Order: sequence, then C-alpha cells, then structure tokens
Amino acid sequence: MFNFFYNIMSGNHYNKISLESNKLTEAVKQAIMYIQDNYTDKITTGSLSEYVHYNEYYFMRVFKKYTGRTIVEFLTEYRLEKSKELLKNEDLTVEDVAYRVGFSSNSYFIRKFRDMFKVTPGEFRKLINKT
Repeated sequence: MFNFFYNIMSGNHYNKISLESNKLTEAVKQAIMYIQDNYTDKITTGSLSEYVHYNEYYFMRVFKKYTGRTIVEFLTEYRLEKSKELLKNEDLTVEDVAYRVGFSSNSYFIRKFRDMFKVTPGEFRKLINKT
C-alpha cells in the first residue's frame, strides 16, 4: 500500500502508463503491418490479437482508439483499396478480384465496394478504362 502511494506521489505511475502506451502503439503498428502483408488471407480479430499477444476484446478497443476504425473496418477498407488496383486488369473478373483480395463472398465485396466508392466494381472498371 505504501509503495502504491509513493509511486503516485513521486510520479512513477506515469512512466508505467507511458510504457504501456508505447507497447500498445507498437502492437497496433504490428497489426497494421500484418494486415498489409496478409490481407489476402483469412484474418480474424482473434488471430490478429493473438499475433500481437493481447486479449482479443481489449485489443479490439485499443485498435479502434488508435486508428478510429475497428479491425474489421480497417481490413475491409484496405482490401477494397487493393481491389481498385486489380480492377484495372480486365483479364480478371470482379469475382476473381474479390477472392484475390480476401473476400469470401462476391456479393459482400460488391456491396462494400459500392458503400465505400459509391460505384460498383464493374462501374469503377468502366470509368477507369474510359480514360
């Protein structure tokens, strides 16, 4: 008990908070790098949390605090951005693009693409190829 009050009075508790904050920042960076390197694979909040060695529910809150997005939102948006690059290749069908960037459902991919970019992947492809 005495040590607790001593640490508070001497300011030592701030160092511990700062160290934990740095560890969390590094964990979020590692998670983002993992997503960037493995976005085509199946990634779950549980597998990502395990990768950075944090409790799943705790890390979900931390990730959102640092990025402003949930893990699923961040992963989905990253995959959608990557899909734009693949849609420039006319040899790939929209379904092929969806699966190559990690979506397991073509209809979900199309819906999310339209939500984010306000056009379907097919419409996007037509717009890109006109220029």
